[in-house]
Amino acid sequence: MQKILTVFGDENFPKWGSGRSFKQRTKAIDSIIEFFRITGPELVYVIPSLGTNSIIPMVCEQMKIPFIIVSPYSGYCDFNPVIDKLTIAKALEACKSFIVVNEEGPKSAKEMEDSVNESIDLCCKVSSAMVFMHSKNHSKKYEILMDRLCTKPVDHVWELIYDSPKPARE
Repeated sequence: MQKILTVFGDENFPKWGSGRSFKQRTKAIDSIIEFFRITGPELVYVIPSLGTNSIIPMVCEQMKIPFIIVSPYSGYCDFNPVIDKLTIAKALEACKSFIVVNEEGPKSAKEMEDSVNESIDLCCKVSSAMVFMHSKNHSKKYEILMDRLCTKPVDHVWELIYDSPKPARE
């Protein structure tokens, strides 16, 4: 069976910076690299969102893991901070494929939500495992997403708390 992972990350990934922030970011990236080294994915799906999911493509590229970026709609990343936009733009050059679920773009908040849900469903259908990568201080919104997605039919669900001394768990 092919190991195809879909990664859902939180928005709290350590920011670019120096000092303590640099150490936290390096530790978080090292945790993700180690997770991928242990699980050995053959393909990774990622929805390019703020925080963790803007970093995943960089890690995949560095580790030579093919990845596919799934954008819910045209302009999905327009509201991300500049540094995340730049990271995602770089990832678009290296990805195996780029999928835009709603090319016309949403006309309402409901259409935005529907496009995001359709993207999540697509990623879950093609994956053999779902991975939640987040900080120990993730948001309530992210926790609700995790609870909702744990009902999706995939072979494995993993959780990596990238700023915890504990290893990933299944």
